[in-house]
Amino acid sequence: AAAMADGELAEIQQELRAVKRSLQDGSGYLGMQGENLQRYLLQLNEKENLFLSQQLQGVSLGNGDVATDFASPMREAPTGPPKPFNKEDLPSVVQHMCEYEAVPQEAAKALRALSSLAYCDAAGVGGHDRAVNQMLRLLASHSGDASVQCNGMRALCNMAYDQPLALKKLCGPGVMGAVLAAASRTPDAKDRLGAEAVQKAGEAIARVIAAETCPDGVDPSGPRPPSALQESQSPLAKFFLAVASGNSENLAFVPPLFSQMISNEVATVGQVARRFVELGPTAIGQGLALGWLSLARTLVTTDSCSDLPQVLVDIGGIPAAITVMEQAAGESAAQLVGVEALSALVGNRLSGLISFAESGGMQRIEAAMANHRGDVALQTKSIRAMASGVQWTPDVRQKAKYDPKRGIELTKEAMVAHADSAELQQAALEALTKYLDKMEGSKAIVLEEGGEGLVKVTMTRHLGEKPIQQWGRVALDALGVDKSWAPPKA
Repeated sequence: AAAMADGELAEIQQELRAVKRSLQDGSGYLGMQGENLQRYLLQLNEKENLFLSQQLQGVSLGNGDVATDFASPMREAPTGPPKPFNKEDLPSVVQHMCEYEAVPQEAAKALRALSSLAYCDAAGVGGHDRAVNQMLRLLASHSGDASVQCNGMRALCNMAYDQPLALKKLCGPGVMGAVLAAASRTPDAKDRLGAEAVQKAGEAIARVIAAETCPDGVDPSGPRPPSALQESQSPLAKFFLAVASGNSENLAFVPPLFSQMISNEVATVGQVARRFVELGPTAIGQGLALGWLSLARTLVTTDSCSDLPQVLVDIGGIPAAITVMEQAAGESAAQLVGVEALSALVGNRLSGLISFAESGGMQRIEAAMANHRGDVALQTKSIRAMASGVQWTPDVRQKAKYDPKRGIELTKEAMVAHADSAELQQAALEALTKYLDKMEGSKAIVLEEGGEGLVKVTMTRHLGEKPIQQWGRVALDALGVDKSWAPPKA
């Protein structure tokens, strides 16, 4: 069953990538385009979230985490009208949750009662393993029912008020998987219950993380003591790892969540950044390099938390990203996301550039290009990144051990390998003009092995691409080619 679920998830994720490519290039997919294709994309995201939630919730790591049975089919509800139950008695509520698990209206009704009980006794309800197990089963089984999701998140949110419970059980992969699945959804604007489920999921995550970042007795407006929790016990670490193990392309909900936590003094920017950077080696060990790098890229490129990128740089985010890339050198997807994350971390920050140079960032990108020559997106991003070094001061280039000759060679090799990619060819021609303009001796390197002919072939092949014609002409002028030359008309 587990192997079958993994296969279905892989098929969904493959289709997601195909749909996204179709949306980007406007080619259509299965006869769908525009809004219809966007709606289909949202449906696929929902299916993926359900599979990921079930995977996470079915895992038991010990240390108080719950393991929930999702393999067995839903039991049929008793015949006749639904039985009444005592909403103020926990065993009665749990019994109703189990007997009527296949009926979403009754499941929602029982979860609403569970939420009320958790409001009065968070520790008692959260400590009842059968109650928590069945709640997670209902959330996974009725992932598309807004009322079930909303009441389940209300219950979790109320349980999370109890910090010992949050540390012992609610930060485990079972509960974390459920709240992440809810928090990452994008309900319709008219779906009031769906919107509340997202909100309550975010609140539950914040309260669980607060058990580490702002424990009871600590003044939220004062200095925060260093976390006394080991990584394996840290709610913040477990949150990051759960996110990294999920959909690496559906992370937009994370930065606003942290922005709200920081604004509400649940956590500080430093606490968030430090725990994330420290997790790099763990992500590698658990095979989550792509997820960690994707999350790094998301945290840096968002406007929701403007202070976070600089703090990530200050505490070692760039060397951490380079290390993760090195350990995942064989994964082209991780290398691509890593190049994007590094570019965003450096940004226009001098401290970021110095850290990148001193940590061997350019060598990492050079290695990614050399090892994954068939990945056109990675080659395109890397061509631009390699050429950016020509703008650096001589001392920074020296620290980075910057080798423009190697950059020119890799750029030309990519042009030959991906002759049909207009985007790559444009990036390559722009890069060559930068080398020719800024780097002494670059003309001879570009001309080696038919460089002039390579530029001409590119201009001829992409006759209708205006940027390629413009950048190609600039490159040819820099090489001293006769200005009267023009690509032959088709």
